[in-house]
Amino acid sequence: MLRRKRLKERERYAKIKNDPAPLKLRQESLAENYVKRKATLKVRMVSQMSNRELRAKRKQWRNNTRSHRAAKKFREAEARFVRENSPASSSADEGPRAPQVPQAPVNAGGRNSSARKKVRCEKAKMSRANKKLKKENAKLKRSLEKERKRIYRFKKSMGMTDSPNTKVNRIMKEKNKAKIRRQLLFGETLIRDLNDTYKTIKSHQKKKAFRTFVVGKARFRLEIQVDEPFPKAE
Repeated sequence: MLRRKRLKERERYAKIKNDPAPLKLRQESLAENYVKRKATLKVRMVSQMSNRELRAKRKQWRNNTRSHRAAKKFREAEARFVRENSPASSSADEGPRAPQVPQAPVNAGGRNSSARKKVRCEKAKMSRANKKLKKENAKLKRSLEKERKRIYRFKKSMGMTDSPNTKVNRIMKEKNKAKIRRQLLFGETLIRDLNDTYKTIKSHQKKKAFRTFVVGKARFRLEIQVDEPFPKAE
């Protein structure tokens, strides 16, 4: 039923292609429909897709290509069968012939069935590989989380605290705007108070000691030099 419907659709489109006026109307209708779908983002450019959407779209393209090639092979086999089993044109003068019983296109059906089977096997293979990758990914995530918790417990038992960079990164990952605002406000207030205190110090040695005490370890001192809170003592 579906095959008969597609044949009628192809015949109808072939008639439209031979008539310029209906062909132009059809092309304009298709172009207008494409513009509407593009405006509503039902049709998107490759540059507008995420990596996940692009992978799904490429998978769909591959499946469509396989189906198109399988259907094309079937049509070619069907046409070849008709040519091979049609009587020659010269036989019209030889009088009536005994009617031939048409045979089913075994090769065509077999090829089409083989192509469909191959597509199903490929889909099943890809599905199994995808499930395997998902399981491995979930296993790696669990292992990573387990290791992270183990390191955290070890640091806690040893009395070790997180570095400033670690704390800042954790706060930024949480994306808690209220907490980030409080921390920034506290930091700005502290820097202002320390600057005011630093300006009241007169001794060069005391200023140097104050800077060393406030900034802390050398590796953080180098990072803070990008936005130095205290002017260097002359």
